Amino acid sequence: MKVLITGATGYAGSHAAAAMQRAGHDVRVLVRDPAKAERVFTMVGLTDPEIVTGDITDPVAIEAAVDGCDAVVHAAAMVALHRSQAAEAHTTNTRAAEIVLGAAARAGCDPIVHISSVSVLEQHHGRVDLDSPIRVGTSGGYSASKVDCEWMARGMQAAGVPVVTVYPSGIIGPDAPALSVLHTAAQTWIRAMPMISSGINLIDVRDLAQMITATIEPGHGPRRIMAGGTFTLWRDLVDEIERLRGKKIFRYPAPGAVMRGLGRVMDVTKLPLPIDFELTHETMTEASKAVPCDSSESERALGVTPRPVTDTLVDTYRWIESVGGLTADEIGEMANA
Repeated sequence: MKVLITGATGYAGSHAAAAMQRAGHDVRVLVRDPAKAERVFTMVGLTDPEIVTGDITDPVAIEAAVDGCDAVVHAAAMVALHRSQAAEAHTTNTRAAEIVLGAAARAGCDPIVHISSVSVLEQHHGRVDLDSPIRVGTSGGYSASKVDCEWMARGMQAAGVPVVTVYPSGIIGPDAPALSVLHTAAQTWIRAMPMISSGINLIDVRDLAQMITATIEPGHGPRRIMAGGTFTLWRDLVDEIERLRGKKIFRYPAPGAVMRGLGRVMDVTKLPLPIDFELTHETMTEASKAVPCDSSESERALGVTPRPVTDTLVDTYRWIESVGGLTADEIGEMANA
């Protein structure tokens, strides 16, 4: 199939594009910066895709990019967690979804894959699954935009349009265009670990790419796919990182209520703090209130089994060290794994 991918120079989009090409699909990518595209595509092993230069909020560029494609994967989004960028993120992401999904529907593409986020779903009986209700009262620009895009996608699904919504959790792994928020967090985990309550859902970017690729089959109609990966308690995560690196990690108490309060203060004041991770109300809410995501049904349907978290951690830390984000001494025994 000929597949258009938006956001192909992003983390999820680049790996998905490479995985689809390996699966035999004819890949077309929409990019704004061809120079960046060349660097990213070389890194993930995407070879000579058809490149269309344009912006995701330009209807003319999108119509031209969709023309002649059998399927579309919309992975582009502005990820911005700070209040100063909230309005821009909301406008960009909702407008892009409206334009891309609409153009794909008018062109008769099947499937039309929309990359959403588990953050759009509420907890449901102590977990997040495909029956979880859509989140309400979201204040952050990025999260609010994702919720609005979710309503848009579901409206199209209700009308019978073959929109496939994929809900990733925290995407991590090697070979990113740049250090992501989670890569920055991983740097923090290995240096000093805030013992926040709850845990974290992590999906390896390579597993997510496999799941997205497995959805590229026509005739299945509207679908929703949970890509939550594996849930790990924070204390178990730091135990595992300590074991893998062969060195202890300094731990300090970080009650969820306190961290959420500090995040709200930081949203308003931007006070300098002696920490090296994203401290916002949104990130601290996610960190302290997370529950497991149940992806078992989607994994069975797509025939994808997530790799062990241990493998993801080793590959992630070795890659961060290779790009200068950590030293070989900091990642310890993982440097020689």
